[in-house]
Amino acid sequence: MMTEDSIDTATSSVNVFYDGRQSARNIIAQNARVLLPKAKKSARNKQIDPERERTYIEQATNRRNIDVRRTEKKLLKNLQKTQGTGDINLFEAFCGEEEEEEDIFYGSDPSQGPHCSSYPNPTSDVGSSQFRTGHVESSKTLIGYLNGKPITFDYDEMKETLQRKIKPRIKQDDHYSNPKKFEDKNAKVLSNFLTSDKFTSYHFLPQAIEAKKSVQAILRSDFLEFLDLFVGNCDLNDDFPENCLSHEVVSFHGVTQNANLLHLAAAFSTPEFVRKITVEEEFTQIFNSRYIDFIGALDYYKKTVEKWLGRSCHEDRLTPVDVAAECDRVEIVEILLMHERVRRLIASGHGSSLTRGVKCFESYRIFDTSLLSRLIENGNFAKLKPENKMQVVMKLKEGRVNYAINVAAAKGDIESVKEIRAIRASYLAAFADNRKDDVTDAEEYDEDAELFPETTYSQWSDMGLKTKFEEDTEMDLIRRERDEKIVGYIQENDKAYRRVSPPPAAHILAQYGHYEQFQQLSDERKLSVDLFRLSPLVSMLQFSDNEVLEQFRLFTNVKREDLFFFISEVIVKNRKGLVMPVLKVIISNPDNFFVKPATKKLYEHYGLPPYIPLPLETALSQTENIDLVQTIAHVYVHQGKFTDAMIKEDGLRCIRFIQDRADRITDQLRLAIILLVLPLVNTMSDDFRTVMEMHLNAGKSDNVAAYVLHKYSRPFESEKEYRMLCGSKKAFCTAMSDAREIVQLWGGTEEDTTETLKFLSQGKYCGPVKSWMNSQLQSMFMTLSPQKKAEIMEEMFRVTSISVRAYAKSAAAPKFQVPVGMKINPYAMFVKENFKKDPNTVGATAIKDLSAQWNKLSSSDKEKYNDLSKEYNEKKLNEFKKLSAEEQEKLVAEAKVKKEEKAARKKTKARREQKKLEGRPAVPPNAYALFIKEQMTGLDKNTLSEKMKESAAEWKTLDSSKKQKYTDEAKKLNDQYHKQMEEWEAAKKEKKEKSD
Repeated sequence: MMTEDSIDTATSSVNVFYDGRQSARNIIAQNARVLLPKAKKSARNKQIDPERERTYIEQATNRRNIDVRRTEKKLLKNLQKTQGTGDINLFEAFCGEEEEEEDIFYGSDPSQGPHCSSYPNPTSDVGSSQFRTGHVESSKTLIGYLNGKPITFDYDEMKETLQRKIKPRIKQDDHYSNPKKFEDKNAKVLSNFLTSDKFTSYHFLPQAIEAKKSVQAILRSDFLEFLDLFVGNCDLNDDFPENCLSHEVVSFHGVTQNANLLHLAAAFSTPEFVRKITVEEEFTQIFNSRYIDFIGALDYYKKTVEKWLGRSCHEDRLTPVDVAAECDRVEIVEILLMHERVRRLIASGHGSSLTRGVKCFESYRIFDTSLLSRLIENGNFAKLKPENKMQVVMKLKEGRVNYAINVAAAKGDIESVKEIRAIRASYLAAFADNRKDDVTDAEEYDEDAELFPETTYSQWSDMGLKTKFEEDTEMDLIRRERDEKIVGYIQENDKAYRRVSPPPAAHILAQYGHYEQFQQLSDERKLSVDLFRLSPLVSMLQFSDNEVLEQFRLFTNVKREDLFFFISEVIVKNRKGLVMPVLKVIISNPDNFFVKPATKKLYEHYGLPPYIPLPLETALSQTENIDLVQTIAHVYVHQGKFTDAMIKEDGLRCIRFIQDRADRITDQLRLAIILLVLPLVNTMSDDFRTVMEMHLNAGKSDNVAAYVLHKYSRPFESEKEYRMLCGSKKAFCTAMSDAREIVQLWGGTEEDTTETLKFLSQGKYCGPVKSWMNSQLQSMFMTLSPQKKAEIMEEMFRVTSISVRAYAKSAAAPKFQVPVGMKINPYAMFVKENFKKDPNTVGATAIKDLSAQWNKLSSSDKEKYNDLSKEYNEKKLNEFKKLSAEEQEKLVAEAKVKKEEKAARKKTKARREQKKLEGRPAVPPNAYALFIKEQMTGLDKNTLSEKMKESAAEWKTLDSSKKQKYTDEAKKLNDQYHKQMEEWEAAKKEKKEKSD
């Protein structure tokens, strides 16, 4: 047998051929010793006489000898070609050479036809010796033009890639144990390799191995040449041999299995060419005038076209009309729909995919694809003529119609759904008129009717999955328990089978974010479940927060598993506007935690299956938001008793999660998280002890667990003492502060990382770190005042993920507060001193001038105002400190109110200016404002305040008849305002639509 070393030697020296020839002879002879007994056994099984048995064995022996000689001859011929080159051409030497055939790039010889210049032979343009030496200017050879674009073939890359693919295969000894198997396998490798499209510049071009005369005629859409080739292989006796075009198979990108010439024409030829070769009136005239001598040619061509139209190819069973639909060639589709054969195929469902669905449902493998679904997927259904739409939809099976409607839902194409429903309704009505027994299937199409068909799922013949929330009977619970074993699968005879069916319309619309169409569904249809028995809740996260909350009220009573899956996805996707509203609704419903006796095997003691993620566990393990963990923990503390079991389980999962990562995080952080969730668990329970002792039982040191067990899992004198110690909620910043003081007792590791919780979700290793300050600094720190401690801690934790200000509030005394605006900076002191020097200047102009003067001052001049500012502030601060605490609080509150009012005025002014920029009409004055405006006209500014008071009092005592004047004027202005507002909003909407 040829060894791997001998194969490597063969690539550098041709002399190894003789050893290879002897090895091949020995291998084939060895196989013959196996074949001859099989031949004898086969002869005995056929019960033939001894004479015929000897003849049968001799024939097998002769075939063996012929195979030996043929193999030797082929090896010798191929290896001799490479003698003296110092290189073994793997493509020729080990894969064999094909029999001499007509050049696949026909037309390279000028004598062959008028198209020779368009299809040169790449092997004649670039020789094999050039490939070996590497002196090739360009390996991309022009092989023709398609739709006016040049098409090239990279022969150099093809050859190098081919050698890389073949060489590892020929080194496998098992291939040499059976030369026929070796030859067949490599022939298949070559076929798959050469029919790929990686070396051509045009995506759909048939490859060089398939560029025959018929293929070229189709690419050029030359109808007469195509018919000449078709009848060229028959004689006057109308004998059509095996090499007739009716038997020809081609390969091109996307369609590689048993594709005929009509598949190729549907993808690349012009509509006129397809019309001429498929429409009987078109090709009959040509046959009668051009091929008179071939009497049976026309009938045979008709049969061939029938066969081509019905032949499917590829793993998706694509007929020519399907290929045209996949290539977005609507004109070709309409031409092929003229043929009765195609219409019959559509009605029968032939050609639908058995292995995949359309691109919209990558996670589902579906049986119901059709020409209709392909047209809708590519957005071409609306382009068909009305009569062709009828042909595509009318007689299609109900399952395929439903699948096409789901595809339209995924695309958001509701108009196509309405058209399909209308066509189906008219067809069923006509069908019922002919068959009275089916009259119940006929319904008039109603514009307000449900757009989408109802999808049902059945796992066993005696049970269908429910789409309505009905009361569970005992038998339903038994069957559901059986159904829960393998979600998404069916079981029969102890075997599991994948359930295959498209999802309901509600799931598809939600998955692709079509909210308006989702809203049109009925409540029952929105609550429909998919094959995994889940509602579209999780898919609804493609909507906005407000849209989800608007629809969520309908889903509050769906299965508890569905609700907890939903809240987990909300937490993971950080939908902050949904977390608290959804969580509160879920945990406020007792039905989500109540376990019926018949469902004990399905649910744990806390009311959920063990594989369902819980909210606090998800927030801690899947996010880095410690504020969210703290918020959920605080919400849990105030819940009803029916949630106790679930909350305790969630708390235990969090502690288990943090204990599993004890070697990755510091003692301080681990203890802080345990203290945070401690009020949620029962510290006296065996489950809590088991979780905390996981490292201690393994013989490892765990000071955190030892402290928690000693402090919180011990007998208490009273329940009040237990609640005070373990049951009070605690903020995370407080827990971190307490944990730091505790771990310092045994010198444990403390936090000094800037990303406290990042490693929890990413699994990043953060080993023990040294304490953030040495013992000497620590002792000095403990002697400082609380306010000084807070300042130091604020600086050290400035960039950490912990809330520094919250920590400072809990660790230090409250800051001494002064009224806002009491202090004056140097610039304000400069303005105060110089503002009234020129009484004729306006306020805004004066401020602008003073700002320019301030910028021109030197540092020494500014120092004067620095001193004045400092002196003024100290004076005001001393005066403020002399006041009582009540007076101080009052001044601080008044200053705060003034600041808020100033901010509100500033915000109102900014809003008013924004409205002016947008061109929004101004709100008109009311009757009182019109009266005041009239009274204030022409008055001096100094008397405005007094006149305002007088006018307000006068309005109260004004007669109704006199007020009517202002009321009518105000009403007129208000009507005018509403009219202008409508025009402005319409213009704004139109402008927005244009920009979109």
